[in-house]
Amino acid sequence: MTDVAAVFEQIMNGPLFQRHFQRLLGQPLSETLRERLCVLALWHDYGKISPQFQLKYREKLGELKKKTSINHIDTAFNLSSIRYKGKIWNELLDAMHFWENEEQKKILHDYLTWVLLGHHGAVPTQERCDMAQDNSSKKCWECSVDFAPHKALSELADLSKRWYPAAFAAGGGLPEEPCFQHLFAGTLMLADWIASDRSLFPYCGECDARDERRPSPEEEDSLSYSRRQAEKVLTSLVWELGDKRPDRAPDFAEQFGFSPNGIQQAVDKLVLHSDGGLYILEAETGSGKTEAALRLYTRLLAAGHVDGLYFANPLRFAATQLFERMVKFSASSFGQGQIPVTLAVPGYLRVNDSEGLRVGHFEVDWRELNDRAVGWYAEQPKRFLAAPIASGTIDQALLAGLRVPHAHMRAAALQRSLLVVDEVHSSDAYMSALICGLIALFRRVGGHVLLMSATLGSESAERYLKVWNENGPRRSEQTETKRLSLTEAVEVPYPLLTPSMEPPLTAASPPRGKKVRMQREPIQQDPRAVAQLAVHCAAPFRRKGPCILILRNSVRQARRTFRELRKILPAEKIFSVNDIPTLHHSRYSPEDRRLLDREVERRFGKEFVPLDQLRDACVLVATQTLEQSLDVDFDLIITDLCPADVMLQRIGRLFRHQRRRPVGFERPRCVVLLPNADCDWLLGTEARSYGYGAERAYVDLLSLAATWRLLEGNEVWNLPEQNRFLVEQSTHAEALRRLANELGAEKWQNTLNEVEGLKLAQGWIARTARLRWGEAFKDVKIAWGKEMERIATRLGAMDLSVECNKPVASPLKGEKLKSFSIPAWLLGTDAAALEMQKKKEDGTYLVEPRLEGGLLSFALGSRKYFYDSEGLLSHFDLDERDEE
Repeated sequence: MTDVAAVFEQIMNGPLFQRHFQRLLGQPLSETLRERLCVLALWHDYGKISPQFQLKYREKLGELKKKTSINHIDTAFNLSSIRYKGKIWNELLDAMHFWENEEQKKILHDYLTWVLLGHHGAVPTQERCDMAQDNSSKKCWECSVDFAPHKALSELADLSKRWYPAAFAAGGGLPEEPCFQHLFAGTLMLADWIASDRSLFPYCGECDARDERRPSPEEEDSLSYSRRQAEKVLTSLVWELGDKRPDRAPDFAEQFGFSPNGIQQAVDKLVLHSDGGLYILEAETGSGKTEAALRLYTRLLAAGHVDGLYFANPLRFAATQLFERMVKFSASSFGQGQIPVTLAVPGYLRVNDSEGLRVGHFEVDWRELNDRAVGWYAEQPKRFLAAPIASGTIDQALLAGLRVPHAHMRAAALQRSLLVVDEVHSSDAYMSALICGLIALFRRVGGHVLLMSATLGSESAERYLKVWNENGPRRSEQTETKRLSLTEAVEVPYPLLTPSMEPPLTAASPPRGKKVRMQREPIQQDPRAVAQLAVHCAAPFRRKGPCILILRNSVRQARRTFRELRKILPAEKIFSVNDIPTLHHSRYSPEDRRLLDREVERRFGKEFVPLDQLRDACVLVATQTLEQSLDVDFDLIITDLCPADVMLQRIGRLFRHQRRRPVGFERPRCVVLLPNADCDWLLGTEARSYGYGAERAYVDLLSLAATWRLLEGNEVWNLPEQNRFLVEQSTHAEALRRLANELGAEKWQNTLNEVEGLKLAQGWIARTARLRWGEAFKDVKIAWGKEMERIATRLGAMDLSVECNKPVASPLKGEKLKSFSIPAWLLGTDAAALEMQKKKEDGTYLVEPRLEGGLLSFALGSRKYFYDSEGLLSHFDLDERDEE
């Protein structure tokens, strides 16, 4: 108990946490209140004093034949039941006299019975409280032969007064503000996670990870040791930066090795505020937004306004690629290994240049790290957001704002960092509403958020700024928000940096723009013709030649194109891993996906071939997994039709680097695949096979039709000068309503209404899934079981992860495969058969892959699945391939 109190105390000693708590409280955080919070942290496990809980020890030793102990959360609830309320419970409230009247006494009661008891990650339900207080079945605090619980509680109260005397000074009570209680609960959860790690806080007589023995209470006062250890642990975790925090931001050129461009100069002109800020950065792909974000972090860190950085990427691959850049950034900016960088992507164990090896469910061997604590954040996804610097996905950040277990802990950890959301335009209405929830939280505590996009529409920017303004005190200098007309929106400068506290900062466009020839080809429904087009471009070259990306909207169409390509193009010109031709999409095992990601980055990144030399000709077939946030470069892109804002992201992979190009590819060209029909084809059932329509990748058919029109009217896209025009013409409500009227048919009007209704529904679903920080803590309903399955960071049925009963060889000759991810729509509806499937203790389904006709195969429920170099295949996929 003292370990948790000491870690909590150490966290609360940080100036930033104090400032955020003070902001929620609306007044300075007094010494009395700080020590009262520490006393509450000390008491977080008071339910373990119950004799009924103490039976767990005897059960562990085998002295009891059947389980008779009771969980300490339930014993704590039982203490406030009618049976004990008149004596033990009231004596406890009197001993912890953080109140002067009955109303303040009730607030203390709520802290003890609700806020403290949520330290395992969830707010206990009223139903659980009622069951625990049932006197007829649970008498948890009766004296036993050798143990008097009321005496132990009294002794703990006496120790509390000795250790935290200021807490018991007269005056005031505990804060009733819901936001304050939520942040306190999250900070307590975090302290409990750190202090419960036995390698950091060993039991008496044991040694920690540094082989230092913990003394007994007779040898040293318990809290004294816990305080010393907490200070050492938080320093080794680099939770406390100390002298690692720079006293000023270095010169930009000194930090990054080159002079800043317009948007990066704008970041240095920002006026930083200690009470938080929202910043929206709009600039074209490849313009240095990442360096601008890292520069903002450096400035905020030096000013003491943040303690960390979480870079939220839309894709796993983007997060892994950015991780390497952030490791180099941290080393060059703060010194090698001074502020460690964590790869916050499930399935990876990487910190700086070190990779861990999982040797148990919770244990990780960090052989290359001198201090195991540095890798602590990477070992469990729940810890990701507490890392001092992390590159991860937007999903991990969004979990801090959902009604899921440990959301409070995630939020408490995240709010101390600069949250950078990259490619924020890619969010649908559901994810956008979840991001709004995070923005509201950061505004309340005084945190800092940077939203970045090359293609953010004016309506989205206005929505985010409005949320920020509505969730904090108004300031005369803050940016006003208003809905812009289409004409006004198109005229907004670009690039642009919009801070919440001052007027927008414009930046000159870089001198190196690109004029992209947009070539329309009505062959979208013919995978052979698509493959032939790529072959026509690549075949004339013997070895050195163009790098071509074929980007299809669905895995099925990508596979069909890939198979046709293999028939007519030599294998050495097709993207391969370990000499095995393959493609890139989301339906690979985690182990193979990592292998594919690394090879794509190596083959098409900046450093594999010197920029003044030609690369080997290569054609890569992929899906949306390669469309944004990636520093890869292609000489030609062939892509399915998609909304203009997404199209601009795809074009961002075209001529991204200033490098030598093959003959005939000196100018950027993007081939857009269209159906051999008119716009009305988008309304038909065939379009669904290409990613268009309800429950598909691109729901807004009018936005697609608008992009089609833009392609017809603009054979060359002049970028970035036309970025704003192209985005607004394909996303602005005024433009889409006008197009619906021009297309004329009633069904287009219906489509417009359906999309607007869908957006409203997605927003409503998101708001019901969000954690409400303005709601009393005890009234929050954390989702469990089936309800938790319906709460996700992205809408749509969730994939099911299954584990192999033993690792199996990869068809790509990479590391052995341990698990597979199955899309929910492939699972079928035979729930009874699925329930019969073998499971691990934690509920994870187990499968037994075996070789069958050159394929890996396994059964799950009533269905059979296959796996080879094309990824996971269903019976339908296999039959279709056989027919081809």
